[in-house]
Amino acid sequence: MIVPVFMAVAFCAGLFLLLGVNPVNLAKHLFHRRAPTFEDHLLAVRGTPRTNFLQAQFARTDEILRITGRGKKIGRYKRLSVLFAVIGAGIGVALLNPLLTAVLALFGLLVPHFTVQMSLFRFQKESRDELFTALSLVTSSYARTGNLEWAVEENIAHIHPPVEAVFAEFLRQCRVVNPSVSRALTKVRGMIDQAIWREWCDAMQLCIVNPAQQKMLYGIVEKCGRQNRAQNELDSLLPRPLQQMFIVMAMALSNIPVLCFLFGDFKTILFQTIQGKCALAVMAGAVLFSVYKAVHAARPVTYGKAAA
Repeated sequence: MIVPVFMAVAFCAGLFLLLGVNPVNLAKHLFHRRAPTFEDHLLAVRGTPRTNFLQAQFARTDEILRITGRGKKIGRYKRLSVLFAVIGAGIGVALLNPLLTAVLALFGLLVPHFTVQMSLFRFQKESRDELFTALSLVTSSYARTGNLEWAVEENIAHIHPPVEAVFAEFLRQCRVVNPSVSRALTKVRGMIDQAIWREWCDAMQLCIVNPAQQKMLYGIVEKCGRQNRAQNELDSLLPRPLQQMFIVMAMALSNIPVLCFLFGDFKTILFQTIQGKCALAVMAGAVLFSVYKAVHAARPVTYGKAAA
C-alpha cells in the first residue's frame, strides 16, 4: 500500500515541476486571493510581471541564446529540459524515493539552462577579442584611405562573428538603404552593447566631419586593448568557484558508494528507510543548490561594471 502512495506522490511532484506550477501558489490562488502590493503595481507599470525562480532561469536562457545567435535552438533546449527532468524523476521513482524524485526532476530541468548560462562566459570573451581586432584593422585602414566604407570593405573578410555581422550591416546600409556613412554609423552604433564601441562610433562621426581628429581613434583602440587585458585577468578568476565546487562535490559523493561497499547495512539504511531516503534527497538538494550558486558566481563580469 505504501509503494503506490509513494508512486502517486512522486508522479504528482514531477508533474508540477515539469509544468512549472508551484502547488503552494496554486492553492493560494484557488482558496485565497492576495491583495496586490505596491511592488505588484510597480512591476505592472514597468511591464515586467513578477516571475518565479524557474521562469527567471528560462527567460535568462532564452536571452542568452538570442544574444549568442542560437535563438533557433530555444525549443531544443526546452525539450532537453523536459527529457532530463523525466529521466531524473524516473531514477527517483525507481528508488521508491518521492523526495528524491522531485529534486532530481528539478535538477534535470535546470541542467541544460545552467549549461547555456555558462556558455556566455566564452562568448563574451571571444566577442571582446574580436571587437578589438576589428577596431584595430578598420582604424588603420581608415587612417590610410580616409574612407570608412573602403576601410570596412577591405577588412570584412578578416573580421569574424559576431562582430562581422555589425560591419556587414554597415556596408549594407551604405550600399542599399542609404548611401550615407554617417547615418550607417548611427544605425549600427546600438548593435553592440559596449561603451568602447559607442565611443569609437562617436569619434568616427567627428572624424568624418573633421579628419584631423583621427588621433582620437587610436586612443580608443589602445583603451580597448587595455580593457581587454584587464577583463581577461578578471575572467581567469571566475571559473575557480565552479572548479572548486566540482572537486568538493566529487569528494563528498564518492564516499557514498565506498560506504555502501564497506558496510552492507549502510546501503540498506540509505535506500530502504525513510531517514535514509530523506538524507539522499537532502544531499541531492544540496548538490543542486551548490551548482546553482557556482554558476551564479561564475557569471561574466564586465570590466568597470558591477555584477548583476
